[in-house]
Formats: sequence, structure tokens, C-alpha cells
Amino acid sequence: GTNQELSEVAALDKISYLVRDSDFLVKLNAEIVDKQWNDEGMKGFVWLQWALLALFGMKRSPGFDRLIGYREDRVENIAEQAIQMGAYRFAVDYLLGFRVTDDLEYDLSAEFEVLQRQHAKAPAATTASDSSPENIEKAASPRYPHFTDIPADFQWQIERTLEDTLSTFIERMSSLIRRVRYSEEDAIYQAQQAEQQRLFQEEQRQQQQQQQLMLQGGYRYSRPIAGNAGPSASNTAAAAAAEPRRDTECLFLWITVLYSEKPDAGLRFWGQGSGSSHVELDDRLSVFLRWGSDCREQGMIRGYFNMLSALACGPQASICAHEFMSASSGSLMSPSRSQVASNQAPLCSWSALFGALDFYASSLRENEPDPLAETPEIPEAEISLLRSFLRLCRSVVRYSIVARTTLYESPEYNAIMTIFNLLGCVVPVPLKASLISTIAAFGELNPEIPYGDDAHADSIYQAINEMARRSWILLEQSQTLPTTNNLDALRDARPADVQQVPMPGKTPSRRMNIGRGSTHRPLQNRGGIVYELEEVEAAVETYPEVRAFVRLISSLIHSSSGAPALSNMERDPVLYSVPSPSIPTDLGESYRVPGVSPYVGFVLDNVLLKAEQRSYRYPSEKWSVYALSLDVVERSLGTLDLSAFIADTSGQNTTRLSSTSIFQQNGGSTSALQAIVTHPGFEIAIRILCGSKLLDTLLHVLAVGVDALNTSTGDLGTSIELAVARTLRILLRVLRIQNVLLRHTVPVLLESSDALGFPINLPRSLTTLEQLLLTRKESVIRIITYIGCAASPEICLATIKIIHILSDSSVFNGVDDGMTRGSGSLTLNRLVGMIDQSDESVRILHGFINCLELEDENSAESQSGALIGEAAKGFTSGLEDQQPLASSQSIPIAIIDLLLANLSPSKPAPTIAHYLLGFSLSKPATDDLPDPSQRATCLHTILDLLRKDRLASGDAAASTAGDDYSVRSSGLLVNRPRLAERCYHLIYHLCSDPVTSDVTLRFLRARENFFSTQISTTAATIVPDLQQTDAEAYAASSSDLETVGYFAGLYGPIRVYAQMHARAWLWRSTALELHSLVLQDSRSRAKLIVEWLVGDANQSSGSDADENDVFSVLPGNGAQNFLDSRMRVLALFDCLRQAYRDSSFVLRRQQRETEHAYLSGGDSLGGDNDSDIADEGVASFSSPSNQTAALDTDILNVDVSSCIVSNERGCAVYDLHALVALLQQAEQSLESSGALNSSATRQRVHRAIRRIVIRSYFSNQERELFFAYSSALRGWKEVAEIVVSSAWDKIESGGRAGRERTAFQMLRRLVQVLSENDPVYNPGKLISASSATGWWIEPPSAEQELRHSELLTALAPTLSLVTERLALEWTRSGVLSRASLAMNKPGVSGQSRQLPPAIDSRLPVEPLLDAWKLLVGSALTPAAQSSLHLRGNVYASMLHFLGGIRKLATAEAEDTPGLSMNKQLSSSVTKHRSKSRLVSGALDVLADSTLGDRLLESVSTDAADASDAWKTVAFSLLDALSTLFGFEPSPNRAVMFLARKNFFSSYIGSIIRREDQAIQATLQLDPASLNSLYIYEAKMAFFLRIAQRQDGAEKLLENGILDVLADCAFLDLKPSVRSDGGQTSYADAFIPARAERYHQLLMPALDLMLVLVTRIGRDNLTLWMKAARFISQHYGVLEAILKEASLPAQPLSIALLTEAKAISALVFYISRQRAVLDREAALAGSGHVGISSLNLPMLALLSKLCASSTWTRRLITTNDVERAQSQVPASPFDDDVKDSVASALGERPINDIQHTVFGQQASELVDAIVHNVISYAQTITDQSVKSPTPDETRTFRPAFTWSIEHSRESDYTPSLATLVAFVRRSMSQIERGRKARNEKLRLSKNSSEMTAADLRKLIDASPYVELSDDLNTSQMRALASVLLAQQGQRIGRSITMLVAAVEQALVLLWRHLSYFINTNADNGDLGNGYALGGGAYGGHSGGNRLSSSMSLP
Repeated sequence: GTNQELSEVAALDKISYLVRDSDFLVKLNAEIVDKQWNDEGMKGFVWLQWALLALFGMKRSPGFDRLIGYREDRVENIAEQAIQMGAYRFAVDYLLGFRVTDDLEYDLSAEFEVLQRQHAKAPAATTASDSSPENIEKAASPRYPHFTDIPADFQWQIERTLEDTLSTFIERMSSLIRRVRYSEEDAIYQAQQAEQQRLFQEEQRQQQQQQQLMLQGGYRYSRPIAGNAGPSASNTAAAAAAEPRRDTECLFLWITVLYSEKPDAGLRFWGQGSGSSHVELDDRLSVFLRWGSDCREQGMIRGYFNMLSALACGPQASICAHEFMSASSGSLMSPSRSQVASNQAPLCSWSALFGALDFYASSLRENEPDPLAETPEIPEAEISLLRSFLRLCRSVVRYSIVARTTLYESPEYNAIMTIFNLLGCVVPVPLKASLISTIAAFGELNPEIPYGDDAHADSIYQAINEMARRSWILLEQSQTLPTTNNLDALRDARPADVQQVPMPGKTPSRRMNIGRGSTHRPLQNRGGIVYELEEVEAAVETYPEVRAFVRLISSLIHSSSGAPALSNMERDPVLYSVPSPSIPTDLGESYRVPGVSPYVGFVLDNVLLKAEQRSYRYPSEKWSVYALSLDVVERSLGTLDLSAFIADTSGQNTTRLSSTSIFQQNGGSTSALQAIVTHPGFEIAIRILCGSKLLDTLLHVLAVGVDALNTSTGDLGTSIELAVARTLRILLRVLRIQNVLLRHTVPVLLESSDALGFPINLPRSLTTLEQLLLTRKESVIRIITYIGCAASPEICLATIKIIHILSDSSVFNGVDDGMTRGSGSLTLNRLVGMIDQSDESVRILHGFINCLELEDENSAESQSGALIGEAAKGFTSGLEDQQPLASSQSIPIAIIDLLLANLSPSKPAPTIAHYLLGFSLSKPATDDLPDPSQRATCLHTILDLLRKDRLASGDAAASTAGDDYSVRSSGLLVNRPRLAERCYHLIYHLCSDPVTSDVTLRFLRARENFFSTQISTTAATIVPDLQQTDAEAYAASSSDLETVGYFAGLYGPIRVYAQMHARAWLWRSTALELHSLVLQDSRSRAKLIVEWLVGDANQSSGSDADENDVFSVLPGNGAQNFLDSRMRVLALFDCLRQAYRDSSFVLRRQQRETEHAYLSGGDSLGGDNDSDIADEGVASFSSPSNQTAALDTDILNVDVSSCIVSNERGCAVYDLHALVALLQQAEQSLESSGALNSSATRQRVHRAIRRIVIRSYFSNQERELFFAYSSALRGWKEVAEIVVSSAWDKIESGGRAGRERTAFQMLRRLVQVLSENDPVYNPGKLISASSATGWWIEPPSAEQELRHSELLTALAPTLSLVTERLALEWTRSGVLSRASLAMNKPGVSGQSRQLPPAIDSRLPVEPLLDAWKLLVGSALTPAAQSSLHLRGNVYASMLHFLGGIRKLATAEAEDTPGLSMNKQLSSSVTKHRSKSRLVSGALDVLADSTLGDRLLESVSTDAADASDAWKTVAFSLLDALSTLFGFEPSPNRAVMFLARKNFFSSYIGSIIRREDQAIQATLQLDPASLNSLYIYEAKMAFFLRIAQRQDGAEKLLENGILDVLADCAFLDLKPSVRSDGGQTSYADAFIPARAERYHQLLMPALDLMLVLVTRIGRDNLTLWMKAARFISQHYGVLEAILKEASLPAQPLSIALLTEAKAISALVFYISRQRAVLDREAALAGSGHVGISSLNLPMLALLSKLCASSTWTRRLITTNDVERAQSQVPASPFDDDVKDSVASALGERPINDIQHTVFGQQASELVDAIVHNVISYAQTITDQSVKSPTPDETRTFRPAFTWSIEHSRESDYTPSLATLVAFVRRSMSQIERGRKARNEKLRLSKNSSEMTAADLRKLIDASPYVELSDDLNTSQMRALASVLLAQQGQRIGRSITMLVAAVEQALVLLWRHLSYFINTNADNGDLGNGYALGGGAYGGHSGGNRLSSSMSLP
């Protein structure tokens, strides 16, 4: 073969090198051949290797023989001498000593005896006295020491060297081997002849002596004469000295030891091979093998058979061996044994073996009826030969199913029956042990056998299970273990093909005692295994037969193929419990309690429980007995089926069902219950749970301790390891199944005991294992110490699982108040207290630490995700429950799961998690964590693991923001992503838990700035981009096999799944830390994280580029750099999306390949329709699978959706365990109904089942991958939202411009994502059109689109938040722009030269417009149209965007005139124009395409039909869009669209139809929701916006807005003043008061009415009447508000003044219409109320508000905003004349509240109310009231009383004195306002006079207080100038309004004075004056009084 040729080339190179150095070659030869050696065996082995090398050199290198001085004959002589020196013995007993196990040495004991005996001391040293057999054995060469602790890799090197030496020796010196064998056969034959002659002579001599004694009469003295002993001893010594050599037998032993238990390692010897490419076929080795079959000597034959048994190990080698034994051409058996095989069968054949067994069985049974006959015995040599033959049979049968089936079914061999026949005879214990072991091999399920596909595997399983069941029956019939004395019943139960076994008769007991020992104790009145155990094996202190019998019982208890392996500690043993298919439940049913309990009981009571009491010659055998017995116990428990007691979780009333009901619901029956009771696992579990001796024995096994386990090696160490591992797994399984047993199974048994057919006696005391362990604290500690086991990862894993269950138990999780530590007492968790007070506490802690640090070649986790074979059995449902391939991978994960489970809030601290992590047991929430130098903890180790991950990524990752992907990375996230995910999860839990949060965060910050380091060094790239890197081509072209294997799982979904979850926890922890730092005002640490996140991913950390290079002041410059830059936080986001895209592609490709493999013709089940079905299966993948899936479910009539459950993470997946069970039931139903009567139908059903399982499995993986992706995105989302919210001011790099850049980059990237239509495939720039099709598999399904929509919905709030932040930055930009423009005005602040432009908004226009277009488009994508939440957040983002650009435009519009006149500011003008382009560009995006109409359609529809919250957003966006469209000179596009689509009618009509009742509900004392209120506000704001344009107002009026507002019932539900007095609850703090809520309802209606009445034409009487109807309909509310404002006892609020202002203005506007007043007059006296009825309340406002400032005393604040405004001065630079004015007016000084922002607002409202009332009074007095008849004249009706004295003024009706006082006060206010205006204008032009404190005070009192930190002194001074100018303008407007009011007041005063004077002159009485409302004014008559009053002013 190729390897052989390479070896020869290498050897030839060595020979050539030696030939070139002749001196060295001569010295080497002398060193090897001539030097004295201390050990002859070593010398012989080296000589043998030298001879082989020399022989090769002579043949391949000319002149080699001359250099060494001899030729080939001498070489062969050296090799022969090497053999005689003991080369074979050295190789076997020393070099391969680590392979010689106790079992192997027992089986090959004869060979090892020969090996040692032929190297005995020289015969000359042996005297006659030392020639006994014992002394001869002592004289043999001593055994070499066996080194069993050799590393595995070194063992492999030794074995490889010996294999090469052995094969070379056989190939090159075959002639020597033949000569040695033939000479040995001759010598042995001669020795045998001499021995026979000696025996014959000895027999004759003894006969002569007996005859002499008889003649002498001394028959009684038969003692031999002492003097005759000499020759006998001499002959014995001579015989020992003349023992011939057996080197051929030793050569066979070498091969046997070298290849034993190495599957398929010796394939080269068989010649045929298996056709595999790695197997080298060598004819010379196969010739040697066949040559050995000609051996005739018994020792050689025995060694040859043992050699065959070793070479037959392995699936392929066993087949070759079976073929060799079935058709051998070897020689015939020796003549001395011709009677054994009379048919002359070949020696190396099955016929010879089973013929010999049958011969001896027949011979031994022939003499059984005659007790006086001499018992025949099998010769010792024949026994050894039979044992070697049986060993060969076991090896072949174990590995070859074909051989096993052939031998089992062949009537010629009748293998099982023949073995049982001989087993029932009296044979030696070693042979009986071999027979039992052979039976076990027939019934064993060997996991190393390749079973092929599922169908073939099922047939094999069934065949093996059938063999096992038949073996049980034969074992019962043979009574090897006596189970009954009822011979008659036993014979009746005997199958027809089983021979009769004579047994004594006795009726057995049929009572079952469970938990008190075995129900069927083996009968002691006869022989069998019990007798041989107690009397034979116990006497010699070795137990081969019992161990073989226990192994047989174990091998006959099979686990179902549908059950997890016994070593699997992850699966639920109850849920996945399946009965054993190999145990016959009716065994012995006719004469005893059925089942195999007697056999398991024997193992328990006679073997396991007594193992410690027995003596053992070999210590390892004791632990072998333990291990084998515990294997039976574990298998019994593992096959106990309790699934019938699991309640169906899909039901809603599951908890109400009794145990019996659950059992019956699951199909339980009496037979099923009987099977459970008679199952040995049930008895074992009950024994343990009642605290019997079995539990003590299990705990005694664990008492060996972890030290003995770690230090023991060889067979002893292996046996201890197996025993401890199985004991821990047994305890773990009992802990998991005990609840079902105690709560369900036992109650059902007690209720159904009468139906079982036999009485059952359960122990009275049954409790949980935790309760039993609580009293055995030492055992608990001993169990926990096994966490430090270094020998077996499975033991550590089982220990962790047990600790996990104990920590969850209420027994160990309870509080033990008696714990003390030092001088104080502690309240500790019981488990923690046990560990803390134990002497092993430090060892336990370090054991956990070592397990976390465990790293070996198996530590790298599996990257595969397609375990369809596991899924088909229901073992795995997807990615989450896939188990690691090695226990070493599971241990750290299990430890962290233990820690996470014990950090639950439901468990009071401290728990074992706090103990292991290093938290203080007394004060875990406050005491600091220990430093690693003081005490190591698990937390330190976990942080070290994450630190190693960081270091593994290297400095390059850190310098490139972690954006590089290293193929060779050994980091935790790459090789062990699931462990990394658990670590980050634990860190997050510790940081978020209330107990551990502060301590953990403090430790992480103080030690290494953990979060900043982790997030900055973790690689952003999860997997390389498939669109840019052809990873598969790279792997295929690579010659590195490791790299190929790496890339095979590189894109595996399970790997990406774990990494995404890991990043999710890391990002969530980082967000938590960042938020905590912000709250603690730790600016430096927060800045470190934030600055890294917003830094440029294309630049190195800490070296940000100059911003002037990235952004340009002028639009267009720097735009390319701006678009190319990418922040790190966005790089993380992009890499996450790319990993999900690529892994989704790989997953879908795996599904395609799997469906092709399982549904195509390559996996055909036979039949004519396979190709059609295959085509159907393949085609179904390339097309939408909904129809195929529906067809599959229809065929099987199943509902797969019923199997959907939520996994541990909350992801909805198919429960494949339940699904497989459902499909199996469906198949069985079809089978029973006869629907599967044809092969084609059966195949179609099978394919449907496969297709459902495959698609469900991959659907689960796809769902879980998406779930991980969404979790990671939400983690990223938390980080991003913290950055743009609370941590926003920590972005200092670049200042405000840098923050603006950050916000826009995030907006741009997010809106790009939200505007995508495809959830997975997004072709990259590097993919050409031709190659893109290779990436596309199928269009996204509806489920994928739904997931895509869910993700975008999750990201949409972040987009809204980012857009809001950008709008705020633009707001600041507007203010700062205004400040900078003010700074650049000539003469401002005393500047003599122009200042540089301010740093305002520097974003290029084009990217902003592109972002706006994408934002609009993202609201119209299919995902947005299917998700209202997504659509609504996009609306909110658009709203913020439009608000931001509107603020920019408004700010610049105010400064445009000044700028246009300044010709020096050309750059600023250019900037202004570019910003104007932003608004016009945003409008063009909507106007120049169909986007505008589509957007309006979507928003308008949502405003009408969306849910409550999103209606508000939709109306707000309509408001913003209408504002945007308002910039067009044409009619408003939004208004026209809404009118055309009839949306106005819907909006307006819904106020009455659908919203009125809901709005009324918001006015309740405790409303359920305020959404209706917010919708109403948004809608009215939109109406108010469009009503400000004539076209909008007309549309509203046309659609009946006035009628709707008049009919709104909620406007009449004004709450009383004191209705909110009882609101004191915490929830009320978040709900506005009822009065405030009503104010929010009333004011929009009043404001809208005010706007509409200004848009009504004077001739449109209908609309004016409708407006007057609004007053009439809501008269009561309007009157109450006006009266409330005028009553002195009622407090005044801003809300009340605002309402009074709006009502007064509305009344004024309507009263101007004469038609309305005429109608009011016409209806007077009819009970109608209207405007005229509000006359007195309107006029009453003047007497309380305009005459004096006493109203300020009534002023109150009603909310937090007003209270804050009441503390802020309105203007810190007002003159002090206000107090002097008050004094001049004879009033008290003005209240301080009036000079605050709050007071200023109130004063402006009062001024507006007074102005409205005076205007109203002037209007009604100016009206010509219509006369009742044409003949009557119009008369003036005064509005004020005639009294001009203020003291005579009524409390309700104003007089002329009120007007006089108002005029006097107004003139003073005008004068004061004029001075204040002049002063502010002066300061605005000379702001340099103001100090920095004054500037700060002025800005803090302005709306720009948040910008104070962004302004320098020059900017503050410029902004102060603007603010002062604005204040001066506002004061000027107030003066103007006051002047107008004074003018109207003077007109009123003139009219009234004229009226009263004229009336007095005409009538002489002033007592008949009228008010407009028809009421008379009270007064006195007489002109003198009037004249005196007139003189007062």
C-alpha cells in the first residue's frame, strides 16, 4: 500500500545515511551486538530490530553487509538468538504492559504462563529439592512491571512502533518463523512421546510395587517406600529441564495483546479487507494468518485462536473472521481427538467449535442418570482450547451482526442451545464463565457496530432483542439461577425447542415484597450460580463466573433505540423513558411472579450488597464486581417506563386530574401497571427511596473518595471510575424520577392492587432521596467532592447535576438557623452551611474552579447543527437542546447553569451560587468580592475565561474595532460559544440582581474596566461574509485538514446561534453598566464606552479623525467621507445582520441536502414508485412547501401545530419528541385500519413522516436562530437607546457636531434596514448577477416575512428615538445658528470685526434627503403595512424629522432679512440657501412622485382605523405633513387628498359616533385609559392646523364640524372645583386631574371654533347660526367658567384664564353678527339661552380683573410645570417702577409671582380677557338692535351702570368707575412698559455691559436653558441680545394691545356718559337704564348726584 511504500522509502533513506557514515555504522553494530546488556529481553528486542534493519539494508543498499561484517545467514541467526533471549516477552510483558488488563490476563493465563516458564533459570541451578512444580514456577523469569499511567499519545507511538516491527518481521523473516515453528512442533512431539513413555513406565513400576505388597500381606500399608522417591523427583526435574521452547505461541501472544480490543486494527492480516482506502492489503500477512491454521500442537492452536480473536475485533475484521471460519481449508484435528469431530471438520471452523461443545455436553449428560458411574471430565488442555475458541466466537459475534445472526439461526450450529446445554453440565468455573460470556455476546447491543440506515438498524435491533428474549427464556429453563421448585410448571412453560431440565418440585410464593430484598431469593437446596459463588469462587477468592453472569444479565437488558443512552444526563428520564424491548414481561408467569426480578435480585442481594464482605485475591476484581452490578442497576432503572404518569401539558385542567386519571388518560392499563410493578427498576427505586441497605451500599461505593479515584490506574482505576460514575448516575436518575414515583405511581398502585393478580407489599416509609441524604451529611459532602475528579468528566458532570437538584430542593434550600461562623451566628441555606462547615470546603471550591478551567482536545464545541438522526428519535428539537459531544464540554456549562439557577430571586441569598462566586455569606449585598490574590473563586475563573477570549483575539482586533475575523482564533466565542453565552448571561444576572448588582459592578470596574474592555475587544464579525468570501472554495483548496474541518462548521447555525445569544447578554450588560454610570455621574467611565461605540470602525481606537476632514461646512464637500464612515455600534449591527443572513442560507441549504438524502432515490425503501416519490420530495423543496406540508398532514390526519411548545428561552418550537410519538400513533392507526395495504401507500406514508420530521426540525432551527438574532438585536437596541438617551451628553468627541453626526448615521442605517423588503437575502456589491442565483434558494415564506416584520417592529422605536435626538440637535442648531448670525451682525456686542461662522448643523443636504426618502418608503414596505406598531414608529420618526427641519427653517427665517442686507456674509447666505433646500427637498420627495399620495393614504387610513395610541401619532403626522405641504403656493395637497378620499367626513363624524362615550369615560375619577383623550387632542390639533388656511376651514365646515362640536356631550361634563380632592394614590400621580383632563378637551374645541369663526364669511348666516348654536348647546359650561373666573372666592389658574380668554373671544366674534343678535332678541322670553345670556358673566370679568391687581392673590399653580415656572423670573432686568406705580395707584405692591414666567403668562391672559370683554362691550353697545315693529326707534342699552364711584360698584355688575380705573391703570402700565421696552432694546444692542452671571440668568430663564453648556461667552452674549430684542418686541405688542383697549374703553365711557347725561336731561332719572340682556341697572335719581360723580376723575 501507499503507507508501506512510504515506510520503505524512509527506511531506505536511513540505510543510505548509515552507509555514508561507515564508522558510525560499525560502532553501532558493535554497540548492539557485542555489548553486554542488563536485561536479556531488551537486548533481544533491540537485536531483532537491528536484524530487520540489517536485512533491509543488505537487500536495498549494496555494500551494507561488508560494513557490518556478516551476511544474511548471520542476520537470521541474530534474529533467532533475539527470540531466544526473550524479545517476544519484552514486547508483550513490558512494552505492552499497559494493554494487559486483568480480564485479558485471565483469558490468556496459559499463554502468559508459557511466556514466563520458557525464560526460567538455567537447569544447572535447579536441585532435586527445588524441582517441585511450585518451585519451578518460582524459578521462572519474574514479570516486568506494568506501567499503566502512560499518556495516550505515547501509548499510540509504542503500539505503532510494535506494529511496524511485527509486520516487518513477519514479512521479511517468514522462513525463520516457519523453521522455528516446525522445530518446536517436533520438539514438543518428542517431549510428549517421552512423557508418555515415562508415564507408562511409572505405571508399570507402581503395579509391581502393589503386587509385592499384596504378596507380603501389607495391603493395608499402601504408603510408598521413601527411598523410591528419588528417581521420581529426578525424573520430574529432568522433565522440567527438558521443557521445549514455545516461541511460536509467544509470537501469537504478541499479536493478541497488540491488537486486542482495537477495532479493525488488524485488517491487513485478513487479506480481503473491506475496500476502504485507508486499509492496506498485504498478502504476506494474510499468508501468515492462513499458515497458522495448520498448527497441530494444542498450545499453538490455543494461541492461534486467541490471536484470531484479537484480529477479529471490529465490524470489518469480524466479517472477515466469520468468512474465514465458515470456509477454512485448515488441517484436520489431531488423531487423538478424532472422536471429537468424527465428521473430520476443519480445525478453524465453526463446525469444529460447536461440534466439540455438543460432544462434551452429550458425553457429560450421558452419565448423569447413573450416580455410581465415574463423572467424566474434560481434559485441562481441551478446556483451555475451548476457552480460546469461545473467545474467538465472542469477538466475532460481538462485532458482526451477520455472524451473530448466522450462528444463532443456523440449525447446523444451534449455537445458543449448544452453549446452554454445556452450561448445564458439571464443567470447571473458567469454562462456565467463558460459556456465559459467549451467551452475553449474542444478546449484547454493541454501540460500535455500524447499523446502517434507519430501516436496516430497526431490523437489526429487532433481531438482537429477539435473541436476548430467547436467552432469557433459555436461562430460565436452564435454572442456572434457581427461580422455582415447581418442575411441572417449569416443564409446561418450556418452549418446544428447549431441552428438558430435571428439577426438584416445590410450589413457589407468588407474593411480591418490594423494597425489603429480592422477592425471589435463589433456592438454596440445589446447585447453580449461587452454590458456585458461595462455595467455589468465594473459597478461591476470585469470581470469574459470577462476573460473567452479572455481565450476562446486564447485556440482556437493552435500552430501546428510541431512548437516550444511559450515560446521557441531560434528557428527562421520565419523559424519555421507554420500556426495554429485550425483557420478557411474562417470564415465569405460570409458576411465579413474572419478570426478571429474580435475576436482578440475585445481583443485588448476593453480589452487590455482599461485595464488601467478600475476600478478593485481586483488588481490582472487587471494583469490577461493583461496576458490573451497578451496570445492572442502572440499566434496570433506565428501562423503567414511567411516561404513562406524565400529564398532558396542553390541557387546561391538568392540575385537577388525579394520578389514576392521568394514567388512564395516557392509555394505562392493568397489564401496563403490572409491567411496571414487576420491572426490576421499580423495585430498585423503591429500595433506594425507603432507605434500605441498597442506598447505604451505593453511598459506600462513593466512600472510596476522590483521591483514590484520581490516583488509581490500570484495571483498578478503570473499575473504580465505572463504579463511581454509575453510582452517581443512579442517584441522579432516582432524584429525577422520585416525584413521579411517589406522587403518581405509588398512589395508582395502591388503588389498583387488587387488579394486579398478586398481592403487593410496599414499604411503609417512602420519602424523597433528599430527605434521606439530609441525615447523611457526610455522604452529601463526599458526593460534592467528586467535583474534583480528574479521571472522568462524566463523574464531574453527574456531581454537578446532583448538586443542582439538591440546591433546588426545599429540603436543602431551606434555612438552617443553627449555623455559626466565628463568634457570630448566620442564617444560611442548608446546602451552603454543609459545605461551609465541612473540612472539604476549599477542595470543593477548587474543584469547581478546575472544572471551569478544563480544557482538552474535546473542549471545542460541536459546530454542527444538522442532527437529523437525533431529531427522528425525538432526542433533539432544534438548536437549544442539542447536547455537546463530550462531557468535558458540558461541565462548565452545567456549572454556570447551576449558578444561574441559584441566583433566582425565589431563593434567598446566600445560596451555593453566592458561595462559589465569592460573595460574603454574611453580607452578600454590601461586602466587596475578594481579590484573586487573596482567594480564588468561580467568578475570577469565569472572568479569566472571558479575558483569555480577549487575549486570543490579539491586538489587531482591538486596533480594528474587533472587525476582523480570525480563522485560527482560539477564543471562547469561537471554539466554545455556548460556554461564552452562559458566562455573559451570568455576568448580566449578577449586574442586574438587586443583591449582587452593586458589589459586582464595583468589582468589575475596579479590577479591569470589564465592560469597556469586553465590548471593545470582542470581534464584531461572527462569521466571514459569504458574499465576499467563498469559504467553501477556500476549504476545498486547502491542504490543511484542520482548516477544512473548521470551515465545515464555520457557518453552522448552532455556532451562530450561541454567539448571537452571547453578544445579546454582553450588550445588555453593557447597556446596564452604561446606564448605571450615567446615574452615578461617572463621566469618565461612561465616556470611555460611549466614545468607543460612536467611534469610526475604520480607524484605530483612541485616534479619531479630524472632524473637519469628515464633515464640510459647505454642502457637497466631505459628503463622500461622511457616507463611507461607519460607527462601531453600527458595525456591530451590520455584522449581526450579515451573520444571520449567511447562517440562514447555510441552514436552508442543509435542509435541501437533508431532504434530498432522505427523500430521494438514494435512500429508497424499494418499490416501483420510488422515483416518483423522490421527485415529489425534491420538487417540494424548491417550491413553496405549504401545499406539500398540508398534503402530508392530510395523509396522516395529524395536527402538527398541537406539538408547538415554548422552549427554555421562550421560543415557540415543535416538540419533536411529542411529534414523533404523534406520527407513530398515526401510522399505527393507518396500519390497524388497513390503509397501508400496498407497498406504494406504505412508502408514501413513510416519506410523509420523514418530510414532516425534517421540516419541523429545520423549522425549529430557523425559529431558534431567528430568536437568537432578535435577542442580539434587542441587546444592541438597548445599547443604542442608552447612547442616544441618557448617555448622549457623554459624546464629547466633535462636540455638538459630533453628536449630530452620530444621530444621523444611526438614523440613516436604521432607515436603510427598515426600508428593505427581503428578510434574508440582500445582494452585496461584490456579487455579480450570474453568481447571485447561487445564493438564492427560494423566496421568503410568509413566516419569514412575519419574523422580518417583527424585527423591524422591534427596531422601529430605536429609529424614533434616534430621529427625536437628531431633531433636538437640529433645534439646538437653530438656536446656535441664530446666535452665530447675531454675533456676525455689525456693531453687536461691540464687535469691530466679523467673527467666524458658528458651528451649527453641518450635515450635507443630499444624504438628509435620501434618508427622508427612505424614511417615507419604510412606512410603505410590506413589513410596515403588516405591522401597525412598526408603521406607527416610522410615523413618529417622520414626525420628529419634520419637526427638526421645521425648527431649522423657522430659526433661519427669523434671521433672513438681516442676512440679506449684509453683503459681507456670503458664506452664511450660501448656508441658508442649502438649508432652505432641505425643506423644499423634503417637500419635493412627496410632491414629485407617488410617495406622497401613498403616504397620505396610509397615514389617513391609520388615523381612521388604527388602534388608540397610533391614531394619535397618525393625526400628529397628518398635522406635520399638512404643514409641510403648506409651503406650496397651491392648495394644500393633504387637505385636497383627505377631501377627495372623504376622510374628513369620517374623522369628524367619528367624534360623535365612536369617540364621544370613550371621551366621557376619560373624565371619570379613575379612568381605565386616556387614549381617547390623546386621540381627540391630536385630531383637534390637526383640524386646528388646516383650519388656519381658508381651504382647510371650508372643508371642515362642509363636513359639519360646527354641528359635531355643538353636539359633543363630553364638553358639558365639567367637573366641580373640588372633585379632584381625593386623589392621593401613587397611580394618580401619573394621571392628570379631572379638571386638567377637561381643560384638554374643552380648549381644542374652543380654539377650533375661534379659528373657524374667523373664516366664515359675514353673509353665511347658516354657519353663523351654527356657531351661535355651539354657545347655546354648551351655555351651562361656558357660563360656569366665566363665573368661576370672576368669583373672588375661587382660585385662578392658567387653565381657567385660558378658557375664559377663549370663551370671551368666541362670544365677542359671534356677537359681531347682527343676525345672531336679532335671532337672540326674537327668542327672548322663550327660555332660550345664548350669547345674550352670557352678558352679565362676561361683563363681570372686568370688575374683577381690570380694576386692580387683586386677582393675583387668587392665582395658583396646578401642576409641576407651573410650579417650576413660578420660580423662574420672567425678566431679571425690569425697572423697579412697578412698585412705585402701584404705590401711586394707592395699591399694595405687586405680588412677586407676577414677575415670574408663570405670572407673566397669567398677566398676558388677563390682559387678553379684558381686551376681549371691552371689545365685546364696545360691540354690543355699537349694535343697532332691531325694533319689534317698524314704527319703533332703536334705543341705546348701556352695558355699565351709571355709578362712577368705585366704592359704589357692584360685586357682579361693572360700572363706569370700572372703566375709569382700567384707563388709569392702563396708562401707567403703558408708561412702564415703554420704559422696559426701551431698556431691553438698549441692552440688546449693548450686551457687552452684561456680566456672565446676568447672561447665564437670562438664558436659564429662556427656552434655551438646555443649550447653556454648548455656548461660549460670545455666543451667550449674542443669544442674550436676541432674547432681549424678543422681550422688547413682546412688550411692544402688549403696549399696542393696551392702547387699543384703552381706546375702546374711552369710547365706551363716552357713549355711556352721553347716554346717562341725555337720559337725565330728558327724564330726570337715571334709574331706568338697561343692560343688553334685559336686566335693569340699579341706581339713584337726581342730576346733582351725577354731576358730583362726574367731577371725581
